[in-house]
Amino acid sequence: MKFLRLLVAFVALGTGACGSGQMDAAPASNAAAAPAAPVSSAALVVVPTAEIGAGGKAQPLPGDRTLICGDDARDCVCMEPAACESDGSCPGLQPTLAALREALVRKGDGAVNCEHAELGRCGGYSYLDFNGDQRHEVRWFDATGKQTGMREWTDYTAWCDGRARARFVGSVPRCAAPARSELLCGDAARNTVNPLDDLRNRFRARPSTAQPAK
Repeated sequence: MKFLRLLVAFVALGTGACGSGQMDAAPASNAAAAPAAPVSSAALVVVPTAEIGAGGKAQPLPGDRTLICGDDARDCVCMEPAACESDGSCPGLQPTLAALREALVRKGDGAVNCEHAELGRCGGYSYLDFNGDQRHEVRWFDATGKQTGMREWTDYTAWCDGRARARFVGSVPRCAAPARSELLCGDAARNTVNPLDDLRNRFRARPSTAQPAK
């Protein structure tokens, strides 16, 4: 599937829940300073089900995972702890951003189809949002630049034993409204949404003909 063609460096960061931190080196000129980061605000650690509200039904799974589904089975979400927290391998904002910038200018077989990507702030966190190649990722980074959590969507049931197209990993920040600091590529009209509302929206009633939430 096209999901597999995102980019080697960027996809590799998703290994082991929060990522291995290994990636291709990018030219120094591609690196950009992270937005100024105040002390990290409170975060939801793998989003307690009580925060989700009506519509989501939780099922515990092995490995401290939780599968949450609404009435529409297409909207199941896999909740996981960040495996990289235990060994300190969570990737950083700067190398992740550099890898994405390098991939966006790549030509030929390794080219990336970007519908939308942006860098911004969510409360005391930085975020990196990428949507393209049948995959949508939002990664959150704390005041030190370390990735603390992520949200992924793809076009098949990749997580929670083949039952969910989306997953939330690690700590999900609380913020009223994410604020874009830089549009990296794609449609400027799109906006990153509040992480908790993003999750809640997946369990609201939708027409039977609607596509799964991205």
